[in-house]
Amino acid sequence: MKSWIILIVAVALTLFSLLTVLHAQTTFLWEAAIGADEFGQFFIPLAILLLVYCFYRNNLRFLINKVTAVLSLVALCCLIKPTLTAFYIASHLNKDLVTAFDSNAAIEDNLNIIKLFKVGISQKIVPKTLVYTGINSKYSLNLDFYKPDSINGAPYPCIIVIHGGSWHGGDKLQLSDINSLLALKGYAVASIDYRLAPEAQWPCQKDDVLDAVNYIKSHSNELNIDATKLVLLGRSAGAQLATSVAYLAKDKAIKGVISIYGPQDLKFAWDHRSPRDVLDTYSIFKAYLGGSPSEFPESYKESSAIMNVSSESPPMLLIHGKLDTLVWYKQSERMDIKLTEFKVPHYYLSLPWATHGFDYNLNGPGGQLELITIDSFLNYLFKSSKSYHSSLK
Repeated sequence: MKSWIILIVAVALTLFSLLTVLHAQTTFLWEAAIGADEFGQFFIPLAILLLVYCFYRNNLRFLINKVTAVLSLVALCCLIKPTLTAFYIASHLNKDLVTAFDSNAAIEDNLNIIKLFKVGISQKIVPKTLVYTGINSKYSLNLDFYKPDSINGAPYPCIIVIHGGSWHGGDKLQLSDINSLLALKGYAVASIDYRLAPEAQWPCQKDDVLDAVNYIKSHSNELNIDATKLVLLGRSAGAQLATSVAYLAKDKAIKGVISIYGPQDLKFAWDHRSPRDVLDTYSIFKAYLGGSPSEFPESYKESSAIMNVSSESPPMLLIHGKLDTLVWYKQSERMDIKLTEFKVPHYYLSLPWATHGFDYNLNGPGGQLELITIDSFLNYLFKSSKSYHSSLK
């Protein structure tokens, strides 16, 4: 009976671990894939224990234990893959970033194996909620402002963070740990809300982001922000807003933009829906943009950053997992090619094992790589103006 129970555990662990190498086909499996990708290291000891049991006292004489051993070995290989791949990427990340940005703003942090087994962050900054638009209209929008934890009295560069949620969900509290970590690095952070579809459709969301940018500028003195040094950072739907606004606004104050698994070409997403996409792309786009590309061509063009790239576009950092089943990694891959064509400084961090939302665990292999790369990108943008630096906690 004990052998059968252990076999069942091995089967479950193997199926879970396979999500690090296979595309998740449903919403449930996608959520489980985040666990396998970024928390899988916690299950490695279990796989090892199962293997030890199978070899204990020559238990491999029995077929059931042979099957358990094979499954446990498969699970171990799959679970350790994200960590090993992350360390391989980290080994040449410094060289790649220096080459990409023609800069000596090299990375100052490295992948930390001890941090892989930690949950959460050790220090958080409590933000102040501010109203940034809609005071005299029918709607009101807020932002959470994270003041840098620094003794440096000079005005700070500001990172404007835009949440995801398929344009119809999410809020400024989404994955807020990164906001505290950026503030601990010496940056001001403004995490914003924006109007959601279908009640509000494009360009309402674009206007909200621009309102947030203008609010930061007009209140820069009281917030101790350098109004000429802004960066837009977005995840998923928020990345679409960040990149489209950055490339439409042509605002010299926006020094860079960070896209984390975001769509860059919405017409391409409509025309070439990934066969493994777990979302109803057509319904989402109709709610957000009003209809199809043939019905609203200008909205699709304006909302797609790839259609608005020029040689004057601000530098971009692209981060995307190749097992993403919500936003096809081809979105970032094609943007990488477009930016290269126009010679816009940029870097594309591709994570072979990662799915959408992999940075739910910022201590995981993908989460750590994301933080390290963002840190290097911001150092590249602001290295001449930043005198404060501390390691990401």
